[in-house]
Amino acid sequence: MRHFLLLPSRGLALAGVLGGLACSTGPQTDTDQPVIHIVTPTANSTVSGTVNFSADAQDAFGIRAVRLYVDGTLLLEDVTSPYEATWNTVAIPDGVHNLAAQAEDFSGNTRSDQLTVTVDNTKQ
Repeated sequence: MRHFLLLPSRGLALAGVLGGLACSTGPQTDTDQPVIHIVTPTANSTVSGTVNFSADAQDAFGIRAVRLYVDGTLLLEDVTSPYEATWNTVAIPDGVHNLAAQAEDFSGNTRSDQLTVTVDNTKQ
């Protein structure tokens, strides 16, 4: 004999089975965006030469990839932590530049963090 208790507000179906209990929650839907934060360089800092560009990302279901951008151009896509790249600032003009990091989880949810830095290679 089976007994079913349907809980539509939670999307759960619990089934009591003779001699045991079976529980089915169905597939979980991940609609939460991951969390991402650019670690280095810091916002509004002045950088030169070779710079470590890194970000930290977390998600309850895991991170598929982190993408690091300089002025909208992809610098690196990284699929394993730590998420970091070596950025050669000598290859771009001195001045203010936009850095962005985008995290994508395994459900395709994304979130970005961005900041600006000033590149000054006049002393290089």
